Amino acid sequence: MSKTAVSDLTRLRPTRAVALLVAVVAAVSALAVVPAASRASATGCTASGFGIKWFSSAYTCIDIEGPPMLSGWLGHDRPSLVVSTSQVSWVGAGTVCNWKMVLRWTNVNGRVYRTDSSRVHVGCSVGRAVYGVHYGRQVYSSTYGWYWSGVSMRTGRVCGYLYESGALRPGVPCESIHP
Repeated sequence: MSKTAVSDLTRLRPTRAVALLVAVVAAVSALAVVPAASRASATGCTASGFGIKWFSSAYTCIDIEGPPMLSGWLGHDRPSLVVSTSQVSWVGAGTVCNWKMVLRWTNVNGRVYRTDSSRVHVGCSVGRAVYGVHYGRQVYSSTYGWYWSGVSMRTGRVCGYLYESGALRPGVPCESIHP
């Protein structure tokens, strides 16, 4: 940690400093267990400004997954445009209030062909906020257990947007969708 970050921590009340450290450790731990990106799954995060004033510690993340037989589970890694789940999340020290998350899918020409959005969450979420979408239908396999069958998306990209009190938060993570 930099000297500035340490001095910011020392000015916080002890309970807030502990909560901040727990949030940061949780965020780093969550990113460490995310599977490596492949053509059927991808994860990325961008800084989204301040969770606690004067301490830039908030991130907006996006996670796109294909069905298990296409996304690297059990050694499989076949290229695919099939997406079974997607998620936009915010993690950070502090709160995000009156938030709405949007997934915007664009083709190779940059034209939006699909938009998925959460309802407006009225109130504040402390430390994290998540919006997820499942595609296709839920199916069971003796090899993979329960999973979503997925739908075919177009070659292009998907971006995750976080709006707080109607204003777009900085940091918009995007991932490519390609065969």
